[in-house]
Amino acid sequence: MSTTDPTVRVRVDKDGTHELSFVDEPVPRAIYNRFARICGETMNFLPIDANDLRQLMIRARLMKRDDDWNNSALDIFQAQSIRRNVTHQYLISNAHVVKSHLSDIVREYDANVSAIDIAHKWKHSPYFVFRHIMYVKYGNTGKADLARISRGELKASTAFNARDAHEYDTVVPFDYESAAACARIGAMADEREKQFIALLRECGIDLMTQADLLARAAAEHTHPITPDALFTTKVKINGIMTAWVDFKAYFGMPLPYLMRSTIQQEAKYRNTFGPGFIAYEHGHVINLPYPAISLRGIRDKIEENVTPGVL
Repeated sequence: MSTTDPTVRVRVDKDGTHELSFVDEPVPRAIYNRFARICGETMNFLPIDANDLRQLMIRARLMKRDDDWNNSALDIFQAQSIRRNVTHQYLISNAHVVKSHLSDIVREYDANVSAIDIAHKWKHSPYFVFRHIMYVKYGNTGKADLARISRGELKASTAFNARDAHEYDTVVPFDYESAAACARIGAMADEREKQFIALLRECGIDLMTQADLLARAAAEHTHPITPDALFTTKVKINGIMTAWVDFKAYFGMPLPYLMRSTIQQEAKYRNTFGPGFIAYEHGHVINLPYPAISLRGIRDKIEENVTPGVL
C-alpha cells in the first residue's frame, strides 16, 4: 500500500492526520440477490470448484458462456463467499426441522434408509443429519467420538459399528462445516488480517491490535473490547475521522446470521471508541446498515499468490 497505489491513496496532513482513500465500488443489491437466489435453488452442500461457480454465474445470467472472471458481474472470490454463506445461513435457519423430527429420522435410519436419502427428504446436509442420528444412538460418547474423528484422532470403524462407519464415510464429503475446513478457513483469515494490519503500519499508522487490547484489558481488569485495529494516531478513511477498523475475510452481504453479529459488533466498537469501519476483503453489497469499506482493490497485497481453491 503506497501513495502511488491507484486503489488506495495515503496522505499525511500538517496536523499528523493520516488520510486513507480507498476505491470502494459496492456490488448492486440486484446482482447479489440474483446470485444468492441461484445458490439457494441449487444447494447441495458439496464443496465446489471454480468451474462449478462459473456455471452458477451463467445460470444467474451474470456471466456469458465465453466470459472470464475479469469480465463478470462478481469475481470468483465474491461468488465463492456468497455461495458458502448462503449455504451456512440455510443450515442455521433449517436446523430446527431436523431436530424437531429427529425421532422419525432415527426410525428411518434404523429401517436401513441411508443418511443421504434421509437428508434429501428433509432438505438438509447429510452430515448434519448423520451427526444428530449418532447423538441419539451413542449419546455424549458419540458426540465426543465424532469430534475426535474429525480431528483425525479416531477412526469411524473403531468408534461405530460397521453400518454406521460406512455411513460416516459416505457423508463425509458433505461435511460443509467440518472442523478441518473451519480450521483451514480460520487460519487463512487470521493470516490475511495480519497482512492487512502490516499494510496499515506501512502507511505510518500507529495502532493497537486485538492482542494489545486483550493485554491492556487484562492489566486493567476490564472487559476487553477488541476491534482488529484501534488507531492511536489520527486517521481519516475516505474523509471520515476513524478510530478503528475490523477486518472480515469474506464478502459483506445482508444475511441474517452475519448482519446480527456485525451490527452488534459495530455498535459496541462505535459506542466505545467512536466511528469506524468494517473492512471487507472481498468487497460488499451496497447500503449495508453500518459503515463499510472494500479491500477488493488491494486484495492482491493481502493475499500473495491467492487462489480460491475448493470451498
